[in-house]
Amino acid sequence: MLLSDVEIETVFQEVKKDIPQCVSKVEFFCAGGNHEESKSGLGNLFQKHFPKAKIFVADDLEMAARSTRGLPGVVCILGTGSNSCFFDGVQTHKRLPDLGYHVMDEGSGNYFGRELLRSYAYRYMPVDLRKIFEDQYDLQYLGKRTLSWGQP
Repeated sequence: MLLSDVEIETVFQEVKKDIPQCVSKVEFFCAGGNHEESKSGLGNLFQKHFPKAKIFVADDLEMAARSTRGLPGVVCILGTGSNSCFFDGVQTHKRLPDLGYHVMDEGSGNYFGRELLRSYAYRYMPVDLRKIFEDQYDLQYLGKRTLSWGQP
């Protein structure tokens, strides 16, 4: 989900009462967190609410790399915005650009939902599963309308 600055500010106002004001360090990881616009925008927002804190904003792949506890290896995120890198134990090394969720969504709910609907619409789905799917979601009309020339 993408939020505007105003929406993020609203969330901050709602949860701020539950966060101690003596926070000295904020590390925030999110999809797109390595883009300068995200870093500066989110960094400024965190700094506004935690003026004494050291702020660090990075992408979710960086967080995944940190979860290795300093052990080198290949780190992958599979989902909305899939990506991978080599982590040498200190730094992440990306060989491929981060193309975001529009292009690299293998493993996301959107991807699997799209594949399920394609399987149904193009009649790749086995007949027994197709019947269960149609009954569950009342799709008989769509099923008959989608492809009338194919197999039943």
